[in-house]
Amino acid sequence: MPSLPDPDELRARITPVSPIDDDLARELQSLSPERRREERRKRNIPVAVERRRANRRATQLAPDNSFLGVAVVLDDTPLFIEGLSSILRPMGLRMVDANNDLNNIDQFIRDRLDLVIIGQYEADTSTVAEYVKQLVGRPNGQPAAILAILTQLDPAHLRKLLSRGIPGIIERTATPEDLRAAVARLLAGDRVLSGRPLAVLASTGLNPTPDELGIQEMPNPLTPKEMEVLAQLATYGTNRSIANALHVSEATVKTHLASIYNKLDVPGRREAVLVAVERGLLQ
Repeated sequence: MPSLPDPDELRARITPVSPIDDDLARELQSLSPERRREERRKRNIPVAVERRRANRRATQLAPDNSFLGVAVVLDDTPLFIEGLSSILRPMGLRMVDANNDLNNIDQFIRDRLDLVIIGQYEADTSTVAEYVKQLVGRPNGQPAAILAILTQLDPAHLRKLLSRGIPGIIERTATPEDLRAAVARLLAGDRVLSGRPLAVLASTGLNPTPDELGIQEMPNPLTPKEMEVLAQLATYGTNRSIANALHVSEATVKTHLASIYNKLDVPGRREAVLVAVERGLLQ
């Protein structure tokens, strides 16, 4: 069995550490960190345990603790909610678990709500938007920003969301970087609509179709001459001024007006103009 080394011999091999006095400490403190470390090595000056611990903490990447606001995710998939929360928490958002219950959000958000993210949710997204506007909003008095994350990009649904005032729309296939950028822009007061959602609307138009508005498109029952009279009627012209503008007699104008009233089922000129605008006959 090998014999253990003599403790006194081991102590003799250890190089003594030079003590550090106040003058030397001040001298080292005046140097740059690189020079300070070099001088400590040359003079064999130890670093206090507390200082070493502080230095290690200082070199670690400190998380960004800036508070951006309170956010709620409404989605029928718990895994999706947890994924979004893990992406957004490092940004400084406090993610509130509202148990996916829209009607009781106000019990969880306390005194403010900055962002609502709507994914695959049982309620209609546009209906959720109307409800969120009634909740307590941001400290500046603005309602909470809303970000809709869509799986399918239906043009009619996109137009409906925009008409309800939802400021942010992205795809469910968006990357974490896209999500963080969208959230940052929304919280800064910007609108977010880019990528494929914007391309779909650009190709189909921003204005709702008559079917989307619940209006049945009706054919124009008026003749070209009656349309000319109707256009003059919209400028509040008298029968005489209309006759002069169209180079016809006042009797002809009266005949056209009677036909216009009958075809539009209105009692007079003011109602004729209103109905014509509603049907898209006049811009």
